[in-house]
Amino acid sequence: GESAHLASRMAATYIEGMQSTGVRATVKHFGFNNQETNRNYYNARVDERTAFEVYYPPFEAAFKAGVAAVMCAYNLVNGTYACGSKELLTRDLRERLGFDGFVMSDWWAVHGFGYQNAGLDMLLPGNRMLTDGSHDFFSPDNLAKTSEPGVVDTAADRVLAEVLRAVPTCTPPYCGQEMLRARATSDEHVALSRQIATESVALLKNGGRLLPLQSGSRVALVGSACDARNDIDAMLRQWNLANYYTIGGSGRTIPLSPASVAAGLRAAWEKRV
Repeated sequence: GESAHLASRMAATYIEGMQSTGVRATVKHFGFNNQETNRNYYNARVDERTAFEVYYPPFEAAFKAGVAAVMCAYNLVNGTYACGSKELLTRDLRERLGFDGFVMSDWWAVHGFGYQNAGLDMLLPGNRMLTDGSHDFFSPDNLAKTSEPGVVDTAADRVLAEVLRAVPTCTPPYCGQEMLRARATSDEHVALSRQIATESVALLKNGGRLLPLQSGSRVALVGSACDARNDIDAMLRQWNLANYYTIGGSGRTIPLSPASVAAGLRAAWEKRV
């Protein structure tokens, strides 16, 4: 499993670096989202000691680093959906761990009215998009009917505070085209990515002193993943399509020209001959 210590160090450093550029960061998923199978339905039963000693330290480090937002999880925690759990979002998150940013749901992670009273500040739009509007739990009318006094104002304050801390590169809400035109790939980024990948390699075992390969060695590549295609057109047609180079879904970044294992070995060999 994950190391709470390592995740804490990495989370804080990443957040500080990102937010130093004016971009606000979000940590997810809170909490106990430790499996994808049946992620919308499973119930994580966790006692307080396990939560605070094993699962919460990386989140606490993120909060101390000043992370702007938290995304709550799909699953249930001790019998209540995470995004509607006051014990999770108010007692633990704010009162015990000291988080002062805003909480957003994941898409379709809200299952009823009143989640704002538990500590949810922002509802992502999935519920409204897939229904006739009856599940638009955060519409103005529904919030007015189901909110405890002061809850909506507090939620708005939390969200707007982080918006004001951001350094805008466009004028909201008209940022779509600016985001699509942004060029995130550069020679410097590619070089840094290669450096990180190279320095991240760890040789755990070298049975029979196999490495480094001797001159004249023959290498077999087994499996389609070794020389897989990167079908950009197919991924553009299907938002959640993944391949060997990237994940599927809303967090996907489509690589323009990844090097397969076979292509990388061929290039390395050609440099030597």
